This record gives sequence, structure tokens and C-alpha cells, in this order.
Amino acid sequence: MERSVDGITFEKIAQVAGAGSSTMLRNYAYTDVSPLTSSSYYRLRQVDYDGKATYSTIISLGKPQRTTDWLVSTSSPRHFTIQSQLDGDSRFSVLDVTGKPVFSQAVSTENADVVIPSLPTGVYLFRLTTKQGRFTVRQVVTAGK
Repeated sequence: MERSVDGITFEKIAQVAGAGSSTMLRNYAYTDVSPLTSSSYYRLRQVDYDGKATYSTIISLGKPQRTTDWLVSTSSPRHFTIQSQLDGDSRFSVLDVTGKPVFSQAVSTENADVVIPSLPTGVYLFRLTTKQGRFTVRQVVTAGK
């Protein structure tokens, strides 16, 4: 895992052991234990057995926000309530750990209920995009039994 303050120059912040050769999709997770106080850019650097490196798409996370900007609560593994003190309408998005969008819905920022049809257990980025900016938090989702 690599991190950057400018999206150009990256530094290694972690190494996660791979599962070896596989034809199946593998999921990996890492939590930045020392996040920057400003905006951060992240990418995954994958090194094959032959030493060839490939890079994931770069994702950007804004500077940490005050906890009063917005809140996501859950009453079930697929039902979320978004409460915000931000002005205007917005878009709530869920991204997987690679930054790929898995769900997106327009919401009112004051109070919105969102039901996501299918969201497997995992770590996701919850993003609220408003005219004031883009606010992102990491969320662990556990599927109900």
C-alpha cells in the first residue's frame, strides 16, 4: 500500500502478504494507522513473482472532517440513515476498498434513509458529495444472518 500527499510522489506505508497464485478473486484490507492531517492519495502496488509491478487506480480521501459534518448509522446490514448539517442535496456513494463504486443514490443532506439491495460483509468507503465538498469515512459492514 502506498500513500501520497500530492497524488504524484508515493511512499510505501504497508506490505500485505499475498495469497499466492489464484484464479479466484482475493480481498485484502489495510487501515492507515497514521493518516495525514491533509488530503491523502492511496494506491495499491502489486508485485508479481517475476518482479513486475502494477498499480491500482489512485483514490483520494479528503482531510479528516469534524464528526458533526455528517453521520451514518445502521439499523440492519443494508439499511443506513444519513444525517448531516451540510446544506443542499447530495449524493451518497459506497465504494469498495479498491475505490470501485458499488452503490450511489441522491439524498437530501438533512436526513435520509438508504436501503442498499446487496452489500456483502467487508470494508467500504462511504462518501457524501455535497456542494461543500466530498466527505469520506471507512465503514465495516457485517452481513446479517
